Amino acid sequence: MNTQQLQCYVVDDDATSRMLVQKFIEQTDFLSLAGSFEDGEQAVSAMTQHEPDLLFLDVEMPRYSGLDILRNLENPPCVILITSNKEYALDAFDYDVMDFLLKPLSYPRFLKAVTKVKEELAEPVRSASRSPGFLFIKNNSRYLKLETRNIRWIEAIGDYVEIHVAERKYVVHSTMKVMDSKLGNAEFLRVHRSYIVRIDQIDEIEDNTLILGDKFIPVGKSYRKQLMTTLNMI
Repeated sequence: MNTQQLQCYVVDDDATSRMLVQKFIEQTDFLSLAGSFEDGEQAVSAMTQHEPDLLFLDVEMPRYSGLDILRNLENPPCVILITSNKEYALDAFDYDVMDFLLKPLSYPRFLKAVTKVKEELAEPVRSASRSPGFLFIKNNSRYLKLETRNIRWIEAIGDYVEIHVAERKYVVHSTMKVMDSKLGNAEFLRVHRSYIVRIDQIDEIEDNTLILGDKFIPVGKSYRKQLMTTLNMI
């Protein structure tokens, strides 16, 4: 992302809560309200026409819950879950959402969550820098040397990342931002908040999906422009 505002959808059957989130959005200079819905099905239909950058999603709604919405979106935008039940915090990790806001909502906590999203979507200043060609990753009590040329893709899993190398993978306690900074910009590209790929491993691109052998990787909205520029797409 650049200095443009993040386009937001609010989905909550509780009118009071929905209006409060809308008010918080209006108070935040880098956010803009693009749609507000009291029904999950309406929101999903709207997202087929216009994909927001950020989705504020109530978990507990009749007929079509927030989790139902997440299950039915192939490539969801950044999501902040909203609920009055702390128990749904575990579901937040399962669905790789950005944050979890507990009712009653407060603006300081809201601002902390959306600032996290803003930083996550910020486009890095990329150069042709190269990494040393290897990483040392912790495996039990030892550090293993891993040649970066053998990495196919990296995937975020909660507080960990999975580094996929040929026929195996390594699970490391790290963040995507750290991995992005460690890898050479000339060889790797972040294409989604949950994925970094080695550029020469991309076999095909179909719509907003990268194909690496039998692996299909979604391309996030905020990463598409960088992808097209880096790959010299015409």
